[in-house]
Amino acid sequence: MRRRRTWRVLRDRFADDRGSAVVEFVTLAVLLLVPVVYLVLSLGRVQAGAFAVEGASRDAARIVASTPDEESAARRVAAAVQLALHDQGLNGPGDPAPQISVQCASQPCLTTE
Repeated sequence: MRRRRTWRVLRDRFADDRGSAVVEFVTLAVLLLVPVVYLVLSLGRVQAGAFAVEGASRDAARIVASTPDEESAARRVAAAVQLALHDQGLNGPGDPAPQISVQCASQPCLTTE
């Protein structure tokens, strides 16, 4: 008799769904929101990199086209690239130095045709 009563009490206690909706919601929210937040942050960093590279290449082309000699153009391009990367937060102390390559249609770069 006592054994039946114990089973009935346990069954009634575990069959009651009150309060479980909050636990389920929080569990699902954490399981779904953490990857979504990580994805949004990752895509933001990729977009920042794209902005930095696009801005640096545009500035480098303008600098090369308007600078009278190639040595000062190379220094100015390096500074512009560093600034563009720094503006997007991509040029930290542990980051490798950017590799800059300028290719011109004719040599030297500053000739007009």
